[in-house]
Amino acid sequence: MRLAIQWSEFDELCDALAEQLRGAQIDLIIGIARGGLPLSVALSHRLRCRALGTLLASKTASERAFDLCAKPFHVSELQAPAVEPETILLVDDVVAIGDLFAQADERVTQRFGTRARLLHAALFADPDLIARGQFATLIETLSYARAIDNQRVWIDFPWERPEA
Repeated sequence: MRLAIQWSEFDELCDALAEQLRGAQIDLIIGIARGGLPLSVALSHRLRCRALGTLLASKTASERAFDLCAKPFHVSELQAPAVEPETILLVDDVVAIGDLFAQADERVTQRFGTRARLLHAALFADPDLIARGQFATLIETLSYARAIDNQRVWIDFPWERPEA
């Protein structure tokens, strides 16, 4: 099933997610490109966090839309401002099993060490699938706006399609 998200719904989901994160005192937001970039910018405004960074995650050429076994092929070096954050928020559009966040955590820890607290945010997450898998501990630090069954639902985001 395909679910087309409009910009107005994106704003509502961002508001809900920002409300969950409001008391976290986030010092740095890292958007995982490409899907996490629109959300990371939107959250930076809502949470008044001016420090933004990026990670680029590339998948293999053979990845299929619902292939949960496709692993990230490469996660780039972290691009982030020179800050000493206490709390870092990693952001992506959808989290299915948590493997990409696990790889992103490794990159962030390489740069900032273990002193910073890592939080995670996504517009959509499959908490049941995450909880049953090897990245189940992600649930403890994950905020998400809406739960989905990632094996049945494909999200079409407004930034992925041309405007009519």
